[in-house]
Amino acid sequence: MNTHRHTTDHAATGRTTAGRTDPNRLANRFAGMNDPSMGDEREREVIYRAYVFSNVLAAVLSGIAALVLVATGAGILSLAPVIVVGIPGWAAIAYAARENVDLPTLASTTSRSRRIVTILVTIAFLALWLAGLFFHMQHGHPFVRIDVTADSDVSTYLGMACGLVVGIGGVVIAFRMLRGRHRRRLEELDED
Repeated sequence: MNTHRHTTDHAATGRTTAGRTDPNRLANRFAGMNDPSMGDEREREVIYRAYVFSNVLAAVLSGIAALVLVATGAGILSLAPVIVVGIPGWAAIAYAARENVDLPTLASTTSRSRRIVTILVTIAFLALWLAGLFFHMQHGHPFVRIDVTADSDVSTYLGMACGLVVGIGGVVIAFRMLRGRHRRRLEELDED
């Protein structure tokens, strides 16, 4: 008995029986799952693990960004980075559910030590975030005062713009280098 929602034919065409487009097929196309850059089976496994790691890192960094924002007076808006990083998690749950994989149930089987660390980190984050929020409410000013108003020095904005350009440039260069290395590796494999 086939336990998948879509038959093999439907998965190949990306259409459900009602004629609607399969969201996972669109997600696969958007993510480039069938692109040659995904490499062979071993490379795909490494890519998947790398993306899992990057999502965990993004969650940690979003928490740090939220703490910095609440300390500088962003208030409730300081949760925006955490919410934005949480969206891919919900997307992953929906994607897996359409493939008959229950991620929340799998997550509940996490080892005891990992669960404890996750709970402690979450409690620490919430305590620090609430402390920053209450400090601002109690004292009428944020813990760290940063003056970024229209009267601020133009060099502040030029510095932010330059940092953005350099950062984006660095990412583009890094991706081109990786793509060139991967292309050379593929050419070497084709020669063998």
